[in-house]
Amino acid sequence: MVSCPKCSGVYPIIGVRVRSMTFGGRAVATEGDKTACGATLIASQGMATVEPTSGAGGSVGAGKSVVTQTTAQDDGTYRGRFQLVDDKTRAPIPNHPYTVTSADGQTIQGTTDASGHTDWISSQQASSLSFSQPGSDA
Repeated sequence: MVSCPKCSGVYPIIGVRVRSMTFGGRAVATEGDKTACGATLIASQGMATVEPTSGAGGSVGAGKSVVTQTTAQDDGTYRGRFQLVDDKTRAPIPNHPYTVTSADGQTIQGTTDASGHTDWISSQQASSLSFSQPGSDA
């Protein structure tokens, strides 16, 4: 539910555009979503960035996709990682080489674990992460 300053009412959000990001099992409202009164939401927080993709994970080529996982910690640090999955079966891809780079310049290289996850990358502030694999342009 959101309050509309123009209508002075409280309305449900009815037009959620990005359903692949959830919090507590519910879709997260993002800038541009619509309310029952017809208003369009305007973002007022910058804790996460969401970009619609073709599915639950963004394709990185060769039949593979990455799924992001980020968390804010109680001590004020932020953590994020990716899971590499098969585009068709959605099964995790273990033992695959990768590079993860944060917007503030941190880079980690490694191999995905048994469940297809990269290592966690941490920062004192929210930062976007990018994933690349050998042979990709990402």
